Amino acid sequence: MTDTEHHDIPPEVQQAVDSFAPYKGFPWKWYAQPIDGNYDPNRTLSATLHTVEGATASSPTQIALYRNGVFKGQGTPVAGAFISMRHEDCTDDTVAVRIKIPGESHAGPPKSLHDIDFKIHEGQLYWSGDWPFHDYAPPLPGWSEILQDEKAADADAT
Repeated sequence: MTDTEHHDIPPEVQQAVDSFAPYKGFPWKWYAQPIDGNYDPNRTLSATLHTVEGATASSPTQIALYRNGVFKGQGTPVAGAFISMRHEDCTDDTVAVRIKIPGESHAGPPKSLHDIDFKIHEGQLYWSGDWPFHDYAPPLPGWSEILQDEKAADADAT
């Protein structure tokens, strides 16, 4: 797809894709057209999933998160393959994804599946769920960190 064929991509989505770092030093360009997502400027939180141009099934995927249509950050610090939306679990303020860690073969049974939810609390993005710590470092604070910060702030206030 050429740049002139990207006319239906919202500018906020293009901005998100333009901000993605190159994948581990490869010269691949990120493909601006989402491969999946629920982007909606009227939703509190929505997402688009992007892969590289000329992708295969095991090519890297990046999550872009939007608050009221404005790009707020990436859902993973390093892109990885096998990330999908869990549309049935998404709500106005929740983006639900599944990260598949492949087994011995990409086509075979997974080593593990991890369900992650992204939310916003007092203006800050966070994740909750079963993060695959051995394969990815989380990009955002987790819900437990948010709660600890709130408890510390409450203790300081008293």
